[in-house]
Amino acid sequence: VHLAHFRLCPSNTCEAWLGGGCNSNYGEYVVDLETFAKTYVEGQRRKRDWECETYMWENCDCQETDDKGDDFNREYCEYDCYHGSRKYQDCIDRNPYEEEEEGGQRNERFEPQRYVECKEWEFNLDDDDDGNNNNNNNNNN
Repeated sequence: VHLAHFRLCPSNTCEAWLGGGCNSNYGEYVVDLETFAKTYVEGQRRKRDWECETYMWENCDCQETDDKGDDFNREYCEYDCYHGSRKYQDCIDRNPYEEEEEGGQRNERFEPQRYVECKEWEFNLDDDDDGNNNNNNNNNN
């Protein structure tokens, strides 16, 4: 059995220079590694979703309101908003412009929560892809 040992510190006492983050008023926990990994990954996903939504709300005018024209498209607006920011490009769920051109296909992205149980990563191979990865012809030369 693989275990994770961690400590939760009060936010006002957490110090990076301390080996355990804090030295008093903390909770110390031991859980199996799979539970820890699932919970951590899910927490990171929720945190990022919140950051993306907050950025969208504060910086983009993508709410469907009466002042928008008939040609307003929320998906295009959200894509353009995230795409215009280096920090929030990973918030893009899909590219609506490519969907129209490719018949509605979505590009799958890596989802770590699917792999915390050490499942095999499923590759999507194109018809012309033989499954070999030549590392972009980079052979460490």
